[in-house]
Amino acid sequence: MHLVVGGLIIAVVIGIIT
Repeated sequence: MHLVVGGLIIAVVIGIIT
């Protein structure tokens, strides 16, 4: 389920960039 973890990480990165 690395896809779920990856999605969470991407969401966090997007949150930081935004």
